[in-house]
Amino acid sequence: MRFSIGFFVIAVLFIPGLTSAVNPGQHVDPFIGTDDMGHTYPGASAPFGLVQLSPQTELAPYSFGDGYNREAYRYCSGYQYGDDTIVGFAHTHFNGTGHSDLGDILVMPTVGEVKLQSGTSDDPGAGYRSRFSHEREKAEPGSYEVMLDDYGILAEHTATERVGVHRYTFPASNEAHLILDLTANIYDYPGKTVWSTVRMENDNLLTGSRLTSGWAPSRTLYFAMEFSKPVKSYGLINQEEEIYRGFGRRFDKDNSFPERVGRRLKCHFDWQTEDGEQIVVKVALSSVSTAGAVANLRTEVPGWDFDAIRTEARDIWARELGRIRIDADPEVATSFYTALYHTHLGPVVYSDVDGKYRGLDGNTHLADGFVNYTVFSLWDTFRAQHPLLNILQPERSGHMVRSMLAHRQQSVHKVLPIWSHHGNENWCMIGYHAVPVIADAFLKNVPGIDAEQALDAMTASANFDRYDGIGDYRKLGWVPADRQSNSASKTLEFAYDDWTIARMASASGRNDIAAEYEARAKSWRNIFDAETGFLRARNSDGSFTDSFDPMSTHGQGYIEGNAWNYSLFVPHDIEGFMKLIGGEDKMLAWLDGLFVMDVDDASIAENEDITRAGMIGNYVHGNEPSHHVPYIYNFAGQPWKTQARVRQIMNEMYRPVPDGLCGNDDVGQMSAWYIFSALGFYPVAPGSNQYVLGSPVVNRAEVDLGNGRTFLVVAENQSPENVYVKEVSLNGRLLERSYITHDELAQGGELRFVMSDQPHLEWATESEARPFSMSGQAGGLDK
Repeated sequence: MRFSIGFFVIAVLFIPGLTSAVNPGQHVDPFIGTDDMGHTYPGASAPFGLVQLSPQTELAPYSFGDGYNREAYRYCSGYQYGDDTIVGFAHTHFNGTGHSDLGDILVMPTVGEVKLQSGTSDDPGAGYRSRFSHEREKAEPGSYEVMLDDYGILAEHTATERVGVHRYTFPASNEAHLILDLTANIYDYPGKTVWSTVRMENDNLLTGSRLTSGWAPSRTLYFAMEFSKPVKSYGLINQEEEIYRGFGRRFDKDNSFPERVGRRLKCHFDWQTEDGEQIVVKVALSSVSTAGAVANLRTEVPGWDFDAIRTEARDIWARELGRIRIDADPEVATSFYTALYHTHLGPVVYSDVDGKYRGLDGNTHLADGFVNYTVFSLWDTFRAQHPLLNILQPERSGHMVRSMLAHRQQSVHKVLPIWSHHGNENWCMIGYHAVPVIADAFLKNVPGIDAEQALDAMTASANFDRYDGIGDYRKLGWVPADRQSNSASKTLEFAYDDWTIARMASASGRNDIAAEYEARAKSWRNIFDAETGFLRARNSDGSFTDSFDPMSTHGQGYIEGNAWNYSLFVPHDIEGFMKLIGGEDKMLAWLDGLFVMDVDDASIAENEDITRAGMIGNYVHGNEPSHHVPYIYNFAGQPWKTQARVRQIMNEMYRPVPDGLCGNDDVGQMSAWYIFSALGFYPVAPGSNQYVLGSPVVNRAEVDLGNGRTFLVVAENQSPENVYVKEVSLNGRLLERSYITHDELAQGGELRFVMSDQPHLEWATESEARPFSMSGQAGGLDK
């Protein structure tokens, strides 16, 4: 399995029965690397765990107090491979986002003089950070370790869902310490840490909390930290200028005084250690209270056997990753299991072991009959990440949907999440994409979804007039450019979301709602400009915007894209768009040209999330809006071009080398695309219950559906040269269509590809063999 931090590559080959091609059980040392775009982290986490215990190699602030520090973008996950110092180890991180927050509860073991400043990469000795080398760094699922060279301390980490577990092997020292810096943040700025508290309950246990205001406007996190060895002395220090000190000033609060509050808290805990002495530290998190954190700690990690805890974490990962067992070349297997690992890092568990969690309203709620989850990067993950979880993790997926519905109930606006994390709505990106996530889950029989409650929440979100021009969209049929930025993208994404409401309503017997939203789903047509042939920004008076540049990704009405790629975001009605632009030949010419166009630097200069590393011509795989585009050839009658392009993308954009990930992983979406495509199919339009066929890169895959059924994918004659599909059969019957349905997959069985080095120019070219489109109804729908 390959980890990506930005890229963190690691071969993990201990999954029983994984694949004969990579010798199951063989241990392979990590190959670690990074680029600026992956934004993933190397640290220890349980599958979907609240804790992501990972190293921070820099504390690049979002702002120094005036304007945006562009260097912060590189440190969305806190780690860059090119760095040679570690500042410390924090307990919360996002996987692969293009904006950031978190980095909570940063700790660092040291020896010698107590230093409470972090130091710099140029002068690490000025603070508590340490140099390190990749030769003495190692990561596996659920485990991370590194030698801190400046201190001679071996740091080892593992995790359960809510607890990070540390083991530090110290040299002999009369001055051994653990530094706790509660001022450290990812995307920090002056004043981000609003308030912190710490309390030394006894000589082994510290409790505390942090309130921060950043991407999440008001985020509270509680923690409990327990030491295997009683501390000899400690200091809980507030480094802010205290104007009002109260009558507690009579105490020396900096030296072994058991409680402290403030905005700039930093702490040190001190021991005398023998050479090779190990100290274990357990840190539990809770959104509810310090008592909740202590309960999480006592429940999940009652003992002190670090090796046993780490072994259990590895076993849990082996079980989860073993839900798909593949036979593939070693490089493909590395890429595949890295991607699968990434898809299991989020969303994350948010409720405590007793079911309580801090809600969007700031109050404590009980998740009754489900586990509450958070970190919903929905603009990204509705496309493939959530559809993948519907197959591999249907019970969790149901809990995630119920978490979204709980969010809606707690929202003062009474709408579903847009982009939410840790009990906050951060309003990032566009669309109301909780809607397709819920619809897709319901239509695929994910358990535990109340259809009436869900449909009510979906329509409420679709009619929230104050959000992103929905009021104008409902009145005019498009989002006007003179009133909203990114108006073309919003119109297109609203239309798709509305189609999934229609699908949900139809399946629920609400034909009145289905008819209303099916009409709204055609709104994309209202921004078609016949003169230019693009779907583009339109003003409230009906005119199209001036100064149109179809290559530019800035100021043209598209978010993180341009007219060439965003006009193709009509996943529910590709045939309708194809007819509008002049038919199959026009569509094929569009797609062929897209992959070979020259794009000048000025066209992408304004976008951090679009780089050359993620582009093939003008096709942008490093960002989500185009992820379905290679599969559109199937809708235009030339599926062999889909097969060639998806193979090219898998080979070039997902490589087990240091700079092998072409863009932000975005809470698993980038990786989910690879998992589906490697298996030979992809959900172009979640909500359709269809998977469009491509070109599998595995020789064989067994997908455990969790209900005693297995879906087997076999690719005969698959090789780097044999990328074309000669024939496909499902359960022994030849398929003459370029898609399969979810019901066919869910029943289990065998999907068999026969591969060739020559394209089959006649297979699945007729209109009835093509996937569903709203206008053409080709292929029909299975539910």
